Amino acid sequence: MKGIVSIAFVLLLVTVVFGQEDECGPNSHYVQCKSCCPDPTCQSRFGGRCGNCPAVCNPGCSCNSGFIRQSTNGPCIPIDKCNKN
Repeated sequence: MKGIVSIAFVLLLVTVVFGQEDECGPNSHYVQCKSCCPDPTCQSRFGGRCGNCPAVCNPGCSCNSGFIRQSTNGPCIPIDKCNKN
């Protein structure tokens, strides 16, 4: 019985960890190790101010190459669309 519970737990853990990859929006992708600095946006092309970042990886979504966040938590849009929004 312990073996079945252990296997079920491992499968659940794998599903939760790898299931997060599908949560990224259009024009973005999931990364295992992302900087804690804010992503660049149309308003701040080089990203927001970085405080003291801990030396740990944070998984999350990043814009694909050629795309930038429309706003801090907004969708990833083509860089050339920034001035048009």
